[in-house]
Amino acid sequence: MTTKGQGPILGVGDLKKLAVNSQTPLIATFSGEIINNVFGLLAGAASVGGKLTNVSLSVGNRGRDTTDALALSADVRIGATSILTTPPAITMNSGEYATDLTTAVIDADNNQISRGQLVYVDLNLTRTTPDTEMADVIVVVDLEPNI
Repeated sequence: MTTKGQGPILGVGDLKKLAVNSQTPLIATFSGEIINNVFGLLAGAASVGGKLTNVSLSVGNRGRDTTDALALSADVRIGATSILTTPPAITMNSGEYATDLTTAVIDADNNQISRGQLVYVDLNLTRTTPDTEMADVIVVVDLEPNI
């Protein structure tokens, strides 16, 4: 049914159908060099209820330390509760350009989210005196709406 000039009238279930096709991920960013742990970066609020299904961690500059390990991991929380059993991590071995990557593992018992709940990211840095700091961090959290 349409009304002249207004288009179709949406039904009760149409918001969920629309959310499935247009849901953008929640994103937390940190610009510049990271030299300390960073807690409570806001990734966003859930626009619909669902579950958080994936977490990706990336850096614009992976840094380098010729004598000590250099590592960054990201914990993702709904409020105060972590959704991860294993956080994503980027690790540089001392004196090497090789990078070890750890993939996030989602805790299926804690990844359910309700509309309006806030998602936070904590960045955990391990460093001593790197030659080049890690910089420009982005964490992407995928939200799968309930249908």
